[in-house]
Amino acid sequence: MQGNNLDIEKFGEIIDGFLEENHVQMLLDMPEGTRDVTITDNTGMGPTVRLYILTNAMVRSITALEKMSGCSLDRKFVRAILGMIEGEIMKGKGVKK
Repeated sequence: MQGNNLDIEKFGEIIDGFLEENHVQMLLDMPEGTRDVTITDNTGMGPTVRLYILTNAMVRSITALEKMSGCSLDRKFVRAILGMIEGEIMKGKGVKK
């Protein structure tokens, strides 16, 4: 990074610092009969920060899955999870495989 330019690494550091320095809460609500999730958080910082929070939550969820299953996660498994997420994002945007 040069000067005062904000690159993705610096932005990530700022968001990570914010998340570490604050008590962050997020509520996910998925009403019965739908997969339409409503997200509420206490940061008031919008969808970018929500993505960072959800990324941290995914890491914790995958680690818990690894412990529960007794398996050691590898890149193939992680890629499969990321592919599943990609598929859901694309489906939500109306993009077919």
